[in-house]
Amino acid sequence: TKRGYTVYFGVNSDKVEAPSETELARWYLNLPEAMRKSIEDGGSEIQIIGHASTTNLASYNLNLSDRRANRVAEILQRIAGSKAKIPRKALGYYQASQFDKTTGAKVVDEDQNERIVEVIANFVNKPGGPKIP
Repeated sequence: TKRGYTVYFGVNSDKVEAPSETELARWYLNLPEAMRKSIEDGGSEIQIIGHASTTNLASYNLNLSDRRANRVAEILQRIAGSKAKIPRKALGYYQASQFDKTTGAKVVDEDQNERIVEVIANFVNKPGGPKIP
């Protein structure tokens, strides 16, 4: 079972604004109890995937998406505890809709919907354990 959330960022920023941090915490705390417990015990994980728009150079945006992913992971680690598994991946702008994957060219102007971090909670159903619909 998976549950997702998206954190949005400003241009060239890795700062998670206070309202976004509050909403991220609310999302986590509203996960089903069995899912939260499994995450907090290290049985399930929360994947973090950082993205960037095409506003800057590829190397800059890869680093920026990594910093964004780390900021979100730090917040979730504080909430979920030290046993929680929170792997992170940075994609820069390589999956941005305005990036042509064939030519490597920027095809349209920057899109704010690409300045994000995806958060995906993955619940591992164990035999005899609780089930999440």
